[in-house]
Amino acid sequence: MAELADAPDSKSGSRKGVSVRPRASVSLAMKYTPQVWFFIGIILGTLSISSSAQDLRDPDALYFDGLAGKTLIILEVKKATAVYATRTRNAYLRNFSVGDKVELVAYHPETFLVRESKSSFEGWVPAENLTPPDPEKIEEIQALLEEEKKYSAAIKEKKVISGMIPEHVRKVLGKPDETAFRTDENGRSDVWTYIEYDSVYQNRDYRDPTTGQVFYRRVRVKVPVSEKVVEFTNGRVTAIEKVRIR
Repeated sequence: MAELADAPDSKSGSRKGVSVRPRASVSLAMKYTPQVWFFIGIILGTLSISSSAQDLRDPDALYFDGLAGKTLIILEVKKATAVYATRTRNAYLRNFSVGDKVELVAYHPETFLVRESKSSFEGWVPAENLTPPDPEKIEEIQALLEEEKKYSAAIKEKKVISGMIPEHVRKVLGKPDETAFRTDENGRSDVWTYIEYDSVYQNRDYRDPTTGQVFYRRVRVKVPVSEKVVEFTNGRVTAIEKVRIR
């Protein structure tokens, strides 16, 4: 029940009956000590950093994502290590334990960006605390990345070039109108056909439903004018041909 308090009179200062709300409950902020709020801030800050760590690109690191059909490089933690939000080892996130399995996401000689196999957590780890990756595999992926840059540039220009995989061709030309494949001792061959159309005018008969008289009128229709044929051998473009139909 609301209590009644006396409001001060404008002249005498005495209080008259005025309704006053019950005292509000203690706010959430008053329930926690400054030390508790300090640790809550650390947790929230860590979550924010870890969620964005994978989106921050270090210009000096070699990133392996974006490679179609890439082979994963799995490393093992050989020494308990801190995990950081940046390659320069700022913003500590958490620890990895000895024996943890991690996937190499980005390579730098001194610090690796890795993804934990169990939780998919990502962060930068000092290279000396992980088993070293195979140097030949790093070189192989580096060569693939350079090749991927070439394909990405061709895709932007809407061109199909030799060496592309089906995913690249779909990005340029879309879904094929016709497909065929053959398998022999040399592997698999695929043929994708894209039909290109043009709009032309044609004369069409038209019969008046009332009089029965036949008229001719010109209508615009789509007709196939050429075919673009893309040939794949073992998953890579090996030939591109354009054939005029008319």
